[in-house]
Amino acid sequence: MNNIAPVILKTYDPHWPVIFNEEAEKIKMTIGRHILSIDHIGSTSIPGSLAKPEIDILIGVESLDEAEFCIEPLKNIGYIYFKKFEEIIPERRYFRKSDGLTPLYHIHMVEKSSNFWHE
Repeated sequence: MNNIAPVILKTYDPHWPVIFNEEAEKIKMTIGRHILSIDHIGSTSIPGSLAKPEIDILIGVESLDEAEFCIEPLKNIGYIYFKKFEEIIPERRYFRKSDGLTPLYHIHMVEKSSNFWHE
């Protein structure tokens, strides 16, 4: 049994920024006091780009310690926290919201003063 959704690329959808803004508002309402900045990143943020129809969200925080306070509230709006990914990229906290196997949103939470943020 395959538990991985197939990768599907789509032509740019001008509705993607609207989808990002709607989700960003939900996130701000949920964990806004921990957020310094929230941005739409990745291929769905580039007009005209071919992309996986998954919205990548970059959240800048003062310290990664803030992520601990965000796990449960984000879970309440459908996000799963993947602690195991800290082994691969320790300077990022990764959350995903999906529709079954199909990822819909990815949150990359990093310190706003970090190289990860600037790169």
